[in-house]
Amino acid sequence: MRIPGIENWTRQDIETYYGQPQKLPIRDGDWNIITPTTPNVPEYVLGEADGIELLKLCLSSTDTIHIKICDFGESYFSDGAPKTTAPKMPRVFAAPEAIFFQEPVTPAIDIWALAVLMHMLLSGGGLLFASYHGITKEIVREMVLTLGKLPDRFWTKWEERAEYFDDEGHFIGNTKLLPPVTGQFVKIYSDRMSPEEVAAFEELARKMVRYEPEDRLSADEVARLLPADWINGGAANAVTIEEGVP
Repeated sequence: MRIPGIENWTRQDIETYYGQPQKLPIRDGDWNIITPTTPNVPEYVLGEADGIELLKLCLSSTDTIHIKICDFGESYFSDGAPKTTAPKMPRVFAAPEAIFFQEPVTPAIDIWALAVLMHMLLSGGGLLFASYHGITKEIVREMVLTLGKLPDRFWTKWEERAEYFDDEGHFIGNTKLLPPVTGQFVKIYSDRMSPEEVAAFEELARKMVRYEPEDRLSADEVARLLPADWINGGAANAVTIEEGVP
């Protein structure tokens, strides 16, 4: 949430909403106080502020409410040309070509990430391809369970595939191990969307997370295919998209 008027804040404003700075000692992973011995370790940290007053300020007027979702781990300028460096993005948002980086990637990775984000918004936080702690092999496992076997160039590079699948892509893993194996693509409860809305979203999302980048919808196509009432007030008031901007 953007803080209204923050660009003109004085020190007094900062202290009003964040409180007086509280210097706290540096602790290690076992919560023992340590004495910094290298220049890269700060002498102290500041305690977390009470966010209630700040939240009230952000929500004080419908004119000042400005919520931004940023970002998928990395921002970059793009002219549509392939990106030759590995994308630095959370694996839960990453398309296969970003996970198994072996060739330049295109802005189609943003369409995949957008589908995951839309599902999170519509479901109340659920991921299309879930994993505990963002473990890559589990995310890929969910992709295969819901979308089918990966293209050969990714399949052969996935070293952990034998834990879950045979060479034909049939699941052979242990369903009793955590995290649970779902195989369910859209995970949205009925109290958030009607069955018809869920079906419409699933049809759209499946076109956004196709394995081959060139087979995915473009941002313009996503904007055009979104039901009009989703953009301004429908489907849990969840989705806004600017045409041409994933």
